[in-house]
Amino acid sequence: MNASTTQPLVLAEAGTPRACIVLDDQADDCQRYAARELSDHLHAITGAHLPVTTRPLPGAAIRVGRSRHSQPLLEDIDWQALGDEGVVLRRRGDRLVLAGASSRGTLYAVYEWLEQHLGIRWLTPDCTYMPRHERLAVDHLDTRLRPGYRMRDQNYMHAHDATWAARNRLNGQFPPLGPEHGGQWRFARHFVHTFYALVPPPQHYDRHPEYFSLVNGERLRSGGQLCLSNADVLDLVCEAVTDWLEQAPDARLVSISQNDWYGACTCPACHAIDEAEGSHSGTMVRFVNAVAERLEP
Repeated sequence: MNASTTQPLVLAEAGTPRACIVLDDQADDCQRYAARELSDHLHAITGAHLPVTTRPLPGAAIRVGRSRHSQPLLEDIDWQALGDEGVVLRRRGDRLVLAGASSRGTLYAVYEWLEQHLGIRWLTPDCTYMPRHERLAVDHLDTRLRPGYRMRDQNYMHAHDATWAARNRLNGQFPPLGPEHGGQWRFARHFVHTFYALVPPPQHYDRHPEYFSLVNGERLRSGGQLCLSNADVLDLVCEAVTDWLEQAPDARLVSISQNDWYGACTCPACHAIDEAEGSHSGTMVRFVNAVAERLEP
């Protein structure tokens, strides 16, 4: 560690900026948004307005994203190991780098630093805790993080606010996340409880009641599930999923999931699988895996 790294890197003091924010001149909407968020939040907690520039200025700088300016400081990073949204927070001399494996990762790097190192908390869309920093300085910092879950979502009122959701690193389909937030993980056509959307009883029950769950000796037209051991049901679901994905090429998720009630199939074949696995999830997991294997190519 060189001498310039052992001393604190002062970014703002007494309301005066001591550094600039450097952004690549080819930065996309998400990276530019990350720089704006950084500048706005730092201004709120220090009173100093750190300028955003695409041309490095003399002195200290916060480099946002994997730009040509920051790349020499990130040469040892295994970005593939960090996944789609991994982040790197690194101080080297008079440079602080906030970068991600993707543009959204860069936005998350900014939020990670603001939250975990500067104490900002986005409690609700209209309530943010902003601790005052008369002197903002960075000591040694070298952090790499990879989210534990690729898709993160909450279906409640506050999480439907795109700004708040992005700041809390939600990336699912409920908040209206735009390009500036790095987009979102979307489901193809339907979100959960999809059995009857995949194999609609009005289209199939009369001719093929065996496609539907057997409960107390009766194949259920409604209020049941699918017969997941039936090979024809597997074919129909694969065809429907293929159609859904073709209609939504930007979707990253497809839901093959039981209806929101009881009524699992108890036919001999389904019952044998569930007995072997210990619960009704036995047929469910085997079926989903079979669809995934069929459609993987």
